Amino acid sequence: MVGFLKSLLLIALLSCAYGLNQCAKYLCKTSDQDFLPETCAYQDNITDTYYARKCSDSSYDCVSDATSSYQFNYTCKVPTPLPVNSLPGEWCKTLDDCLYSTACNDGICIGTPKGQPCTYNGQCEPGTFCSSSNVCTAQIEIGETGCLYDSQCVNNGACNITSQNDLSMNKCLKFRSFSVHDPVGHCNTGFSTLCPYIYCAEKEPYMFYCTDLFSTANGTGTQCEMNNRGDCDSNEDSFFSPAYSVEGDCTCGFNSERISYCSALPGDAPYKKYMAQLLKWVASEAIFSCNTLNRFDDNCIKTHWDKDNYNTYVYYEMQANGYQWYVNAPDCVMEAFAQNYLQAQAAATGGNDNDNGGDDSATFLVSFSILTLALISQ
Repeated sequence: MVGFLKSLLLIALLSCAYGLNQCAKYLCKTSDQDFLPETCAYQDNITDTYYARKCSDSSYDCVSDATSSYQFNYTCKVPTPLPVNSLPGEWCKTLDDCLYSTACNDGICIGTPKGQPCTYNGQCEPGTFCSSSNVCTAQIEIGETGCLYDSQCVNNGACNITSQNDLSMNKCLKFRSFSVHDPVGHCNTGFSTLCPYIYCAEKEPYMFYCTDLFSTANGTGTQCEMNNRGDCDSNEDSFFSPAYSVEGDCTCGFNSERISYCSALPGDAPYKKYMAQLLKWVASEAIFSCNTLNRFDDNCIKTHWDKDNYNTYVYYEMQANGYQWYVNAPDCVMEAFAQNYLQAQAAATGGNDNDNGGDDSATFLVSFSILTLALISQ
C-alpha cells in the first residue's frame, strides 16, 4: 500500500507543477480522442488537463511515461513486484520473502528466538526485542518498568519515558491509555501513542501533555487555496498557552474543477472509522503475533487478522490518508489512478459503497502506520 500512496502523491505533485496555486483538471477521455490500446491517461500540458480511462485489465497499473519535462502519457502496465521483506511472524512462501529470518516454516518467517544474539529488533521473534546487550529479550509487560522505547513493550503497549538514565522510572502502559490533558513523559515530535488522540504538546518547559481531539476547523472536506496555509488549521486547544493547534495539508484533488482539499485530521470523519478499526486490531490477540517493529504494519495485520477485519482496515486506512485526493473525483479517474483504492473498497463493502466524497463513505496526514513505526523503531 505504501507504493500505491507514493504513486498517488507523485500524480498529485505533477498536477501542481504548472502553477503554484492552481491544480490540474481531471476528466474522462472523450469519444473523439484517439488513445493507443494500452494508454490509460494523457496530459494536455497546454491546459494542464488529464484525460483518463480505466485499464482493460484491472490488475494493471496506470504508469506515467514522460515524453518531455512537461508532457506525460500514462500506460497500462503489469505491476512490478515489490520485494516482500517480511519480518519474523509474517507470511512467506520461501525464505527469500523473509528479512532477518532464519527460516520460512509453514508459511511464516522464523526469527531469532529469545536468549539468542541479535543486532536489530527486526531479527527477533514476536514477543521479544533486541536488548542493549544484543540478546533477544522478552518484551516488558504492561505496568512493568525498565523501558526506553515503545519497541521494548508488549505490542499493545508503549513506554512512558520520564528519564533517559533511570529506566526504573519508565513504565510500559497500554496504547492510548491516557486522557486528554494528562501529562505524558515523552512527546516525540508532537506525538505519543499513549495519548487518546496521539497528539501531545509542551505546556511548560519539558512538561508535555496530551492534547484534545483535533479536526479541521472549517469542517471535513474543506476546500483550500494552495498559498493559504490557514485554510486547513484545526480547532485550538486552549489548555496550552498560547493555544495549540495543528495544520492539515492543502492538496490538489483528482477532480474536474481544479479544487484542492484539506487532508483529514484525527477528528475528521475519514479518520474516525480508521482509528476505530485500528483499536480493534490493538485489542486483538493477533497483534502479539507480530515482530515488535511491525505491530502496526499492513503485512503483519494481513498475516494474522481475519479477512473481513483486514479488508475493512485497509479500506479505512486508504480513505483516511487519501481523502483529499478522492473527493468528487470522476469514476474514470478513480478507475485509472486509484484502482487499488476501489479494490479495497469493494473488498470491504461488497461493492456497495460508491461515494468518493459523501459523509457516509468518508467517515493523521502521515499514515498512522508510518507514524507508529517511527515511534517504536527507536
